[in-house]
Amino acid sequence: MNIFEEATKLKVRFNTDRGLISTEDLWDLPLAEGRFCLDRIAQNLNAELNDPVNTRSFVTKKKSKSKILSLQFKIVKAIIESRLKELEKKEMIAENAAKKQKLINILSSKEDESLNNNSIEELQRMISEL
Repeated sequence: MNIFEEATKLKVRFNTDRGLISTEDLWDLPLAEGRFCLDRIAQNLNAELNDPVNTRSFVTKKKSKSKILSLQFKIVKAIIESRLKELEKKEMIAENAAKKQKLINILSSKEDESLNNNSIEELQRMISEL
């Protein structure tokens, strides 16, 4: 079972400055802008996971808190990685579009330069062919 299936099965919620949110709500949060962001949630989960006070219960039979925290942390990390890949892809597409436009401009300039090197007779012939 993947982490998202497990999260929906367990009805995992994430604690934020603005209250509890669902797994699908994480996709709408900014990556690192302000206090209400994926980075802050990941930092808080990481701190909780590494806190020795958060030990498993020896009394209850439920999934331990650390297992839920670990699942939450994996989910937030997966969403962050996915969103970063999306941003990287968008940046690459924008860079390629800018390079393409630059090449088109250079090609246009070369074509103009080539036309400027034609004689008057050649230019008149070209006009008459149009």
